[in-house]
This record gives sequence, structure tokens and C-alpha cells, in this order.
Amino acid sequence: MMDRLIGNARATAAVFMTDDPRAARQLLGEKEVFREIELRTTEEYFGLHALTGQRTLKWAIAPPIGTSQADP
Repeated sequence: MMDRLIGNARATAAVFMTDDPRAARQLLGEKEVFREIELRTTEEYFGLHALTGQRTLKWAIAPPIGTSQADP
């Protein structure tokens, strides 16, 4: 993922220097990919649906670390 991010940073610089519309469209596509990765990672990490804030089934089955069923 870091290599992809570095490549995108370089592509961004190239778009600003050349005003290449094709490269700009490709960069926009990469932005969408990163947005999806961010949403999925947030949901996996926090156990929340990234857009609605609703708890996912994962937390309904097992409580977060550091808690127990007996905790109020």
C-alpha cells in the first residue's frame, strides 16, 4: 500500500506539472480505491460501519478486548 501511495504522490506532482487530463483521471480512480480501503479498514478496526456508525456483527458476537459480559 505504501508503494501505491508513493506512486500516487508522484503522479499528483506530474499532473500539476503537465496538466495531463488522462493522468488526472487515473489519479481520480486511485482516490476512489483509497477511499474504499479507508472505509473497509475503519470498519474492520473499530467494528463499526464506516458510514452509519452502527456496530457490526463482529462486536455483537464478541465483546471488545478488556471487557467481559459481566461489565455493566
